[in-house]
Amino acid sequence: MIETLLNFTKKTTVDLRPFVSKPALLVHPFDRSMSRIDYKPDLMQFSQKLPTLKEDLKGAKSLGWDDCCDQRALELLKMNRSRYIVSYSGGIDSTALLVALMRTWSEEDQKKIVISMSHDSIDENPTFFQNHIRRFRWINSLQTMDRLLKEPGALLITGELGDQLFGSDMLLPGAQIHGDGMIHENYQDAFAKMLKAWSPPDAGSAEALAERFYPINQECPFPVRSLHDFVWWFNFTQKWSHVKYRFYEMTTADLRLRYGQHIIHFYDSPEFQRWSMDNHDLKIKKTMNSYKWTAKEYIHRFTKDPRQLELIKIQSLEKMYFLDEKRIAIGEDLRVIQSNEELLTYATI
Repeated sequence: MIETLLNFTKKTTVDLRPFVSKPALLVHPFDRSMSRIDYKPDLMQFSQKLPTLKEDLKGAKSLGWDDCCDQRALELLKMNRSRYIVSYSGGIDSTALLVALMRTWSEEDQKKIVISMSHDSIDENPTFFQNHIRRFRWINSLQTMDRLLKEPGALLITGELGDQLFGSDMLLPGAQIHGDGMIHENYQDAFAKMLKAWSPPDAGSAEALAERFYPINQECPFPVRSLHDFVWWFNFTQKWSHVKYRFYEMTTADLRLRYGQHIIHFYDSPEFQRWSMDNHDLKIKKTMNSYKWTAKEYIHRFTKDPRQLELIKIQSLEKMYFLDEKRIAIGEDLRVIQSNEELLTYATI
């Protein structure tokens, strides 16, 4: 048996509850916490080789959002690949990614771009498709890209980790039920309401999760007061590594593909993480519709299309990956965990 996991991708842990000592903790997404701060509330034994937040921030320059985007786009261009496959959902993160490439790359360099998308991508942001994407080559995102990525010079760029910079879609169902005011309620008062709206838990789950995860707040760079404060800090410190490597969860994904060589996430840079730490006031205003307003203004300044300011957060990832069967988990040596019984040997509860 290998000692630790690289990622835990099981769709649901409900069927594991009879076999662990603290079943109330098995609530998504808390069940796949991979802490990158000193406090470790992880429910599974994960690789200690992954970088910590302190390591990721080392040497990071403090930049504004526009400069973070533009610098990242130029970093990717300097990788000098022959084909850049952009995973485009139509959502805010992948749209801002494409804007950064179009703002900073020459017309000749933009010929290297191929858009991986679906009809849902068009429906989510039809004017951006009509005005900007139609001129690019594009492929259907529902087809496996393993063959394309193994071609010399190919690189897949995704909008993953954008949510971790801004907050979490865990807020959405609760805000729809209880109103936008819940976003800025005291997190200790609003947590149970959010959890019930997000994924109705077993009795005692809210209390158990609070006891397990509230201590992460002690390492936040500012006092955690609101529900948004808490879910951002949780997503930023506890889910970053999971999201970074969850492309391995699809059974169609070739385990020979490597992050940084074949796949890279646009928002995975020290400067973006520094921006998220230093600019908490630029993530959301008073309503859920204002979520990621800084990214939406970046898109609007380029497109001059006021409809880009009205983009709302939806679960774009589900539309891109819902057809794929998921693996249970991946060991740090990229061995597939084959059964629930094997997975349980890594449980810490």
